[in-house]
Amino acid sequence: MFRVLCLFAVVHGFSAMESETRPVTKVVNLLKDMQTNLEKEAKEDEDTYEKMQCWCKSNGDEKAKSIEEAQNHVKALEARVDELTATS
Repeated sequence: MFRVLCLFAVVHGFSAMESETRPVTKVVNLLKDMQTNLEKEAKEDEDTYEKMQCWCKSNGDEKAKSIEEAQNHVKALEARVDELTATS
């Protein structure tokens, strides 16, 4: 009986050790780690994209308004220059 238990322990220990060191197991574990990292990076990229999209929209609207105001100011100044040139 003791021999059977010893044999079982050796075989079980060897098979457990073998499954940890198999190349296929290493590759599978590596792929799982890569998948976890990719999912984490995808979430970070999504958050960054949302921040940049918000920044671009808010700054784009402000810049468009500023450009429109500047163009109107230029037209007013041109009209004033024409008016003053005509009277001189």
